[in-house]
Amino acid sequence: MEADLKIETRLPEPVEVAAYYVVAEALTNAAKHAHASLAHVGVQAGDGHLHLSVRDDGVGGADPALGSGLTGLTDRVQALGGTITIHSPTGHGTTLQIDLPTGLDGLGLLVHTKGTSHVPHRGNRARSTPDERQQQ
Repeated sequence: MEADLKIETRLPEPVEVAAYYVVAEALTNAAKHAHASLAHVGVQAGDGHLHLSVRDDGVGGADPALGSGLTGLTDRVQALGGTITIHSPTGHGTTLQIDLPTGLDGLGLLVHTKGTSHVPHRGNRARSTPDERQQQ
């Protein structure tokens, strides 16, 4: 396996978890189904996104409609507002391109305001903390 990692800081936990899951599943597929002899993982953060690429030199022909693994990857990426592109021509390996937003507000998961953290509640409304409720 080859890796090209261009990242300087920790990312929000949901993004890191999704990235780990995507890369682990893609490498498992490359070894188990594609019979690849080489896989390359690229990771780059910038412009408010995490860009992942995983490519292998396996047999190709991966089809999300035929298995739950690629469908699960697609669901996980889209749940965070990201995109996934799968290119897998038969006989020419598989390439996954994934873009995940890294901006916390863009994920709708955690909003920082005035030094406090709020976890959005239905409809992205921020739920107040116990301290804030006492002040109201």
